[in-house]
Amino acid sequence: MRAPKSDIPTFDPSMIRSYIAFSKKYNPTIPQDVQEIIMKSYVKKRAEYKKASQTDDNYLYTTPRTLLGIIRLAQAKARLRFSEIVSEEDVDEALRLMEIS
Repeated sequence: MRAPKSDIPTFDPSMIRSYIAFSKKYNPTIPQDVQEIIMKSYVKKRAEYKKASQTDDNYLYTTPRTLLGIIRLAQAKARLRFSEIVSEEDVDEALRLMEIS
């Protein structure tokens, strides 16, 4: 059985492994202004969770582990860009991923 043909360019597995190995060399830090954005987003999510749990309309699950997940996803996104600093765009993408998951 063969994979279907596609017009989208494919990447060599060894190149992907090399890319990931190189990105693991980075350990991004979070600047103070970006930390505040993360904190405000988390507080907003907690408020939404508290409101939703009182009305039982939608169940949102927001815990301190959610905050840790946002931080780790933002750092992973920065690593993929080969950056030592987490940007606001990295946090936005982390929040988007948490929202749709």
